[in-house]
Amino acid sequence: MSLLSLPAPAAPLVSPQRRIRLGSLLVAATGGLCAVVALYLRLRIFDHGGPNNDESVYLLQAHALRHGHLVIPFDGDVEARQPWLFAIGPHGYIAKYLPVVAGFYALGLTLFGTVTPLLLGLAAAVPVLTHRLAIDLGLSRRRALVAGALVGLSPAILVQGGLVLSYLPFLVTGLSCWIVVFRGAERRGWSAARWAGGATLLAALAACMRPMDGLVLLAPSLCWLLWRSAARRRAILGGALGGLPVLVGVLLYDRHVTGAALRLPFSLLDPHDSFGFGGHRFFPEDALHHYGLLQAVAGTSRHFFIEPAQWMWGFLPVLALALWAVRPGGSASERHRVLVASAGCLLVAYFFFWGPWHASYYWGWTRSAGPFYSLPMFAPLVLAALTVPISSRALVALLMAGSIHPAVHSVDALGRLHREHRETLELLALVDPKVTTLLDVDAPYLGHPISELVGPRIWLSSQAPVSRLPAGPWEMLVLAGYPYRPVGHPNFQLREVVVTQGAAVQLAVRRVGKHYPRELLVVTRGGVASACVQGPSGVTLTLTPTGVSGCSNAELPGNKWTQRPYRICPDLSCVSIMTFTPVRHGGWRVGAWRQVPVEVVNGQVRLLTDGRALRTSGRGWISVAAR
Repeated sequence: MSLLSLPAPAAPLVSPQRRIRLGSLLVAATGGLCAVVALYLRLRIFDHGGPNNDESVYLLQAHALRHGHLVIPFDGDVEARQPWLFAIGPHGYIAKYLPVVAGFYALGLTLFGTVTPLLLGLAAAVPVLTHRLAIDLGLSRRRALVAGALVGLSPAILVQGGLVLSYLPFLVTGLSCWIVVFRGAERRGWSAARWAGGATLLAALAACMRPMDGLVLLAPSLCWLLWRSAARRRAILGGALGGLPVLVGVLLYDRHVTGAALRLPFSLLDPHDSFGFGGHRFFPEDALHHYGLLQAVAGTSRHFFIEPAQWMWGFLPVLALALWAVRPGGSASERHRVLVASAGCLLVAYFFFWGPWHASYYWGWTRSAGPFYSLPMFAPLVLAALTVPISSRALVALLMAGSIHPAVHSVDALGRLHREHRETLELLALVDPKVTTLLDVDAPYLGHPISELVGPRIWLSSQAPVSRLPAGPWEMLVLAGYPYRPVGHPNFQLREVVVTQGAAVQLAVRRVGKHYPRELLVVTRGGVASACVQGPSGVTLTLTPTGVSGCSNAELPGNKWTQRPYRICPDLSCVSIMTFTPVRHGGWRVGAWRQVPVEVVNGQVRLLTDGRALRTSGRGWISVAAR
């Protein structure tokens, strides 16, 4: 048989163009699925707000920007209406965060009247951008599709699609920045300057959303771009010009709201929410939490390794494959190594920041909605892991085996959130509009823990549905038939209250919850402090117009609790009650605390005391009832 008579090779069953179109449809379907899940979470689980009270910050700041205000003007008593994570400035309440994320949500409020469409768009964009980044890094279209599905459909990222927070906008902006970086590295001439300017602009916006994350995660990629660019000088010039508008905007905003161009509003409420080891806290009413080397190791390992294994598809196999790929002589390219190095920089930076430890151990919200600080590191690990030269079937089997635990854990966690959501909605039926109802919470701010109270109903309203009696740093919010929901808060107590008045009022004070031996009860009023041993049955105090008596048979705790004036009543307008528990190595730890406002009218004291309890969640409350 001659060569001319040989049969022609068979045509491929699927043409390359059709294969590309099919891959695009699958990517779009993955994005659509992410949007559908985000819509379900927003409408069914988080329809009254999520368990993270930072939602109230972004929503209230978005309403302010929508009305043309960079700060929220004061309305009524300043301290009584201070929103959660807003500092009191010279001309109004100043948000803790820069207004980029809030501005994004303000756009949604302006265009749609709600932020939900923007959340759906963000959720859908994650797998699409991850797929595009994988293609730019040289992965096959099949593996790029796997990368988009692993990242976009991970429970930790899907949950963020139902929450009004900064983590998902930052992730989308970071993925977009990486795409521009790696595409810009191939440009020449002034085109390189334009792409470098776009990359710097996206990185600057991401840094405004989350300053530390943006700097440590995107700075290595930008440096790599400027170093490897074929037109280095023009790329540096374009990069400088690209980030200049954002830098100028931040300096002008800081100058307007804080009075200093180089002072960010992040630490205005409390300077202890900062970087490094030592004592830290979010707000002045909280106790200082010690963050040292032990806490750093525990918080980092849990938030960046243990919890991602519970909330991200195949995290442990992905981590192992990524480390194997970036080893000397491994399969990862230089660009993959830049991304993995960026993820490593993020891990090192958070080792010296107390947030992961506080979120995973002290706060505990990550058990219900995932480790949010570690979200940006997952995509670089996935992209590096998929470069390992193993068969697609073995790779899929390995990733599926590592996804069983996250699937079970996330479904259980979201089911628990759904049950808590329905249980707290039942509190609405317990509120009588004619009866003054008191809700005890840990922090005296609007929007904490009631994140729903940030909508247009209280925005610049002179008839705010929530007020504090009297004005001051009380932990008591007084509600009058308002449809509230204490979202995801582990400790709250809802009850009817009684107005008690007399020349001398006897108060039965006891610790609600677990009793600790040798626990002290410390009472202050008018700057005078006294202590007594707290027994299981509590103590009886006598409140008069001039002071308080009934607690003076013990020595005051030896730690520096008196340096916290918010836990002490310096005058006669309140009585402060605190519990102190002995610690193992000596000293005392502050337990529950409560401040009760007191009025003196015509020689008599008048205060709100505890009445019938409607609902109690958690432990650690101090009950104050009139005898």
